[in-house]
Amino acid sequence: MSQSQQKAQIIIEYDRDWVRAHFIESGQTREASTMNVIEGVSGKRAVVLLGRRLSFHRAIALPDASRQDSLTVLKMKIGEVFPLPVNSLAFDFIPTANKDENGRICDVYAARTEDIQEILAKCEQVNVEVVQIVPSAAIAMMVAKKAGFTDGVIAERFGDLVNLDSIKGGQLQSFRVANLSTVDSEIARMQSTVGTQLLSYNTTLNGTEQKLSGPHLSSLSEFNPVIDLEPEDYRAKREQKERSKRHQRCYLIFAAGLCISAFAVNESMLDADRKAKEETREKSKLKRFVDTATLQESEYNKLKPQVEQLKKAFVPAQKSSDIIKVASMLVPKDVWLTGLVLERGKTLQIRGNSTKPEGVAAYLDSLTKQKRFRDVRLLFSNRSEIDGTTVVQFNITAFPVGNLPIVESGSKKKK
Repeated sequence: MSQSQQKAQIIIEYDRDWVRAHFIESGQTREASTMNVIEGVSGKRAVVLLGRRLSFHRAIALPDASRQDSLTVLKMKIGEVFPLPVNSLAFDFIPTANKDENGRICDVYAARTEDIQEILAKCEQVNVEVVQIVPSAAIAMMVAKKAGFTDGVIAERFGDLVNLDSIKGGQLQSFRVANLSTVDSEIARMQSTVGTQLLSYNTTLNGTEQKLSGPHLSSLSEFNPVIDLEPEDYRAKREQKERSKRHQRCYLIFAAGLCISAFAVNESMLDADRKAKEETREKSKLKRFVDTATLQESEYNKLKPQVEQLKKAFVPAQKSSDIIKVASMLVPKDVWLTGLVLERGKTLQIRGNSTKPEGVAAYLDSLTKQKRFRDVRLLFSNRSEIDGTTVVQFNITAFPVGNLPIVESGSKKKK
């Protein structure tokens, strides 16, 4: 069991519409629409299970290296994995047993930082100390592995909702939340892609009776997940508070030692000398600890600029696939494209045909209003007839925002 789970007294599964709390010592589970009406949570340390509507998942390959090295690589790639900036995400990963040519396949989970901050604020309002944040879908995967469930759908009741997870080949494919009126159709749709097996708990999925228990919540301490979506600033604040408490206890012990030493002087000079040497050693250890912590903090601050440079180097303003996708999605009715030419640092060339001049005008207007492009121009528009049908050929140019050229380092010698 991890250190965080040893400290935790309750497990809270959180969604904006429903909250479920499991008390580890007593085994009781209580549910409500909000956390502040659940009795007994105040003053407790908690592991929070993040609801499926508040989290993202993607399976990607990471280097088969230490966890810290893999996290460094993930920080540089996370902008390409999820549709949000890296500075607005809290993320972590769980390695699987599978590998490919790019490394070890890992289940990467993420959540919006603002959602995490909202959860932490609500926990603070009811005096709950959060020691770990785990995506609830990650626990469902561990339940499936224990049950030998490899292909199908897992269903679990959560208030007036039902959590659904699709598993294929032992790997998490997707997850969603359905209400009681649509759960049957959602399960059928998910089963059409992953298999017809269904892992549910005390459930009759016939549209009338749906009583599902919550084994995932009470299974957290058994599986001991290493993942944690707790933001670094909140974790640092909590650890600083714990360190302050430890320092306070050390100072009290140290003061008590001084008092004992003072009384011991009256009894034996030799005993007092021994105690003084022991106190000196403890002070030296404390100083070495402080010096080591200061040095590590300094090294950490030195690496920050390098990480920021790597982010700018590996995360493009716009990927070519996104530019082509946006240009294609803006095509109106009666217009079709015959050619798209895009090179880095150069203008996007768009060629196509239309059966109506208005279609070309509408497409040009859509490209002009799109913030991803600037300097949109109609180079030519040629109207003709083919087998009695009016055909307008056109050529439009636009410059993708952020489409910067590659700058070659060094200089070439003139011949």
